[in-house]
Amino acid sequence: MKIKIVIGIVVCLGILFTGVYVLTFIMNTNGPSSESYLIRPGLSVGPISIGMKRDEVLRLAGEPFSSIRYGDRFSDFVVHYDAGRVSEIMVVALLYHTAEGICTETAVEQFLDLYPEAKRICYIDMGGSGFTSGFVYDAIDKGIAYERFYLENRSHDFLNTIYIHRLHVPVTIYGEVTPCENMPKAEK
Repeated sequence: MKIKIVIGIVVCLGILFTGVYVLTFIMNTNGPSSESYLIRPGLSVGPISIGMKRDEVLRLAGEPFSSIRYGDRFSDFVVHYDAGRVSEIMVVALLYHTAEGICTETAVEQFLDLYPEAKRICYIDMGGSGFTSGFVYDAIDKGIAYERFYLENRSHDFLNTIYIHRLHVPVTIYGEVTPCENMPKAEK
């Protein structure tokens, strides 16, 4: 009986010391900084910059999950290329944000408060993965766009993305531009 108590105490102390060591390690190391997740409209997402060559992107971000016709998919973002250089970055992960707090969970109204000049573009896409409808608010001269879309055959939920693109160049619309009043699912 005494041996079980001693073993229990030793195990508890081991767990306690391990937890303190791990906590101390975390507090004293430089993990990813908030700069790593900063969206800079018209410029960059974390260390990935507009105009950067693809090999530089791969060196910084590692191997993509997949390469698609127009770019590379990573876990948190998709990089689009034009002539071998980054032309747009689509952010899909919540942890990325602008200095003002714009992220993928930002309400449209909050985005428009910061970018009232943003132009609204609605689209539909009957691609191979199902029917998608959505809209983009593009602050063309600031290099940032907010997208909200609905995937009919997948989640039945609205999803948001943030695009960073070249200044004075509209974001690429992947679908057929349509009048917003004709939208079957997207909020009007």
